[in-house]
This record gives sequence, C-alpha cells and structure tokens, in this order.
Amino acid sequence: MVPPRPRAAGDAPARAGHAARTAVTAVVARRFATPEREHHEAARTFLRSAVPAAGVVLDATDLRDARGHAYADMAAAVLGDVLAGRPLDLLVLAHVVPDLALEDVATISAGELVGGVGASFGVSDQGSLAPFTALHLADVFAARQGLARAAVVVVDQHVLPYRTDRSAAQQLVGDAAVALLLEPAPDAGLRLAHRTGLHGADDDAWRRAVAAVRDDLVDADAPPPTVVVGAGADTGWLGPLHEVAGDVTHAGPGYPCSGVWQALAASSAGTGGAPVLVLEADPLVGAVHGARLAARPA
Repeated sequence: MVPPRPRAAGDAPARAGHAARTAVTAVVARRFATPEREHHEAARTFLRSAVPAAGVVLDATDLRDARGHAYADMAAAVLGDVLAGRPLDLLVLAHVVPDLALEDVATISAGELVGGVGASFGVSDQGSLAPFTALHLADVFAARQGLARAAVVVVDQHVLPYRTDRSAAQQLVGDAAVALLLEPAPDAGLRLAHRTGLHGADDDAWRRAVAAVRDDLVDADAPPPTVVVGAGADTGWLGPLHEVAGDVTHAGPGYPCSGVWQALAASSAGTGGAPVLVLEADPLVGAVHGARLAARPA
C-alpha cells in the first residue's frame, strides 16, 4: 500500500514531467451505496494465514462481516457509462487498497464484462497517486501501440478486514469508481508532472513542490486554470495554486484514490474552455503529482 522509500527525509525532491500524446476526453464517476459482495470462504482462509504472517493484525469481526463491491464490478459499471458500446484497446486499473474479491483478477474480469479489452493491467503501491502513474502508463502504451481508445479506472472500497498505514491515516468511507477515457491528441491534451522525495519534509518543502508542479503544467500565456485538489494536500501547501488559479475545488476525505477524480467529474472546472489542473499529494508516499487537461472532459 506504500512503496519503498529510496530517498532519505530532506533529500531534494526529484523533478519529472511528461508531455502526453493523448487527451482525457470523458470522465464518469459513480458511488456504490449498497454493499453486495462478501468474502468467499477461500478468501477468508487465505487471509487468516497470510495476513498474520505479514505482521498485520486481522480483525475477525471485519473478516466475518466484510461486504463490498468487487473492483471488477465497479470498473465495468463506469466503463459501460464512458464507452457507450465502443471498443476499448487498453484498460489500466488504479487503486490504493487491495481488492476485496480475491477470487477475481479485476482487470481481466472487468474487460470481460464490457465485451473484451485488447490489453489490461493494474497500478498499486503508489498510494493516492496511483491514478497519475496509471495515466502516464496508459498514455505511453497507447501512443506506442497506436491505440484508438484507452481507459484509466480509479477505484476505492471501504472494507478492509485488517489495519494498515493507509486505513489509519485516511478513513475509507465508501465504494466508488471513476473512468477516464483517453484518445489520441498529438497537439494538445494531457500533461503530467510530479515531485518526489518529500518524506518528513516541512510545509515549506511541500509548498515548493506544489509550485514546481504548477510551473511544469501552467503556461504563462494560457488562460488561468481551474484547479481540483485532492484531500491528501494540506491547505497550507496550496498558496502557489491560488496565485494562478481562477478557481480551486477541494475533494472531500474518505476516497483516497478516487476522491480528486470524483471531484473533477462533479465540478464545473474548465467549462469555459480554460485548462484544468488536477493535483494530489500523499505524505505516506512522499510525493506530489499533477495532471493538466487542456479542457474539461465531457
């Protein structure tokens, strides 16, 4: 749930930017209010043996009563909304916590539920920043392979039968999924940037990292962007965004992976044609990631 930490606290944040060759042309978000799935007995047996062996405390009550939505089912639901029957060449699934349904390979099952996908894989162990990594990988893969249509699906679930750093730091409150459709856009589209190495950093370092991501993604001669910020970013770090943004929307807590993308789908960001900047920070990962969309997707 949290990747290795190769940099010591206080190291200079790493700089990275990525000019993509696709654009996010549609975004669909859904929350799933009525839990449906429960652990199969095989999954319970696996968790009883594997979780304690990993040094993690298993909650017997949560294990017995755990019900939620499988990632495959949620992904298929939002993919159906965004694809409207069109074929999909690539699916990348991004998540923070492991899937409740251990009997499924979520990407394969989701692809089957929407009539087949050319290729699929998942991104985890990136914390709340997994969707940004997924967007980068989907863009590169789609461009190199000449794909017509790729999708990144971001999922959250609220049920975990064990305690982790993530569940202690960020309350998980619901099941949700967001689908982002990517299509070719060689001249203008998605842009990505990030800064890493922020473990143990003070507020000034986080503000500088936010400013650096802003500078990578915001053009001085472009209209002021509208900004959507995830719940992982402390409001004290966001001064650099208020210096350039026409409007800033904040995602609420409880959905550590999909929250900022739900906020994007629900907001009016970029409706006037201004670029949209989506930004998330994750102190457990020690990084800030940003994505710039040339305009608000449908």
